[in-house]
Amino acid sequence: MKNVILLQFAILFLIGVNSAGCQHKLRTKTMNTLIPILLSCTVTQSNELMGEISIHNTFKKPLIVEKLKICYGGALILNLFKITLENSEVKFNGRIVRLAGPQKNDYYKIEPAETFRVSVRIDNKYQFKDGRNTYKIQFISNTIPEDEDIIYELKSNTCTITYAK
Repeated sequence: MKNVILLQFAILFLIGVNSAGCQHKLRTKTMNTLIPILLSCTVTQSNELMGEISIHNTFKKPLIVEKLKICYGGALILNLFKITLENSEVKFNGRIVRLAGPQKNDYYKIEPAETFRVSVRIDNKYQFKDGRNTYKIQFISNTIPEDEDIIYELKSNTCTITYAK
């Protein structure tokens, strides 16, 4: 487990990520300029709002990420989307669960040049306003390497979509 985390940190360290200050003692390094993370949103015929997340590993080494933080298997358990309506945030409706630290099988390895894609239903986890409205949606996640004081932030593009609840 420790080797996986250390490998993840080594990959991120080798690519020379720029750092920015953050409150508390943690520093933030934003990864969206180095790893293409794309979000596309659609509404199905049964009126389900779906998001497709694509993470492309441009590194020469595998990228190790927590499954919960990339909606692995289509599971949306954490508040991973920033959704706004007229500059007001749409609240996450899912249960907030305190989980034990991740185990070895809680990680997913994205190989070099591989693209990880997953579709996830969004409308049933957020408190969308009644009626037809236009929303801005962005996927935001992070990873914290073991024994480090750095948060690696993963951000997608922002999609704009009209959705009727």
